[in-house]
Amino acid sequence: MEITKFASKSCVKCKVLDGILKQAGVDYNTVYAEDNQDLFESLNITTMPTLLFKQGENEKRLEGIVSPAQIKEVIESF
Repeated sequence: MEITKFASKSCVKCKVLDGILKQAGVDYNTVYAEDNQDLFESLNITTMPTLLFKQGENEKRLEGIVSPAQIKEVIESF
C-alpha cells in the first residue's frame, strides 16, 4: 500500500499530521503543492492536508487532521 500526504510547506495542520502519522506507525510520502501543482490539480486535491491511500486500483482519502485510529481503520479496510 502506498500512502501519500499532500501538503503545503507553510501549512500548520500538515505539520501536525506528521506527528499523527508517526504515532500511527505508517510510512508515507509527502508531495508539496509548491513543488507539484499539476499533480494536485490532476488528482483534484483541494484540501490540505490530504492523505491518499492507494493499493492497486483502489484508493481512499482522508482530509484534514485525522486520528491514528482513523488512519489504521482505512488501512485495515483494504
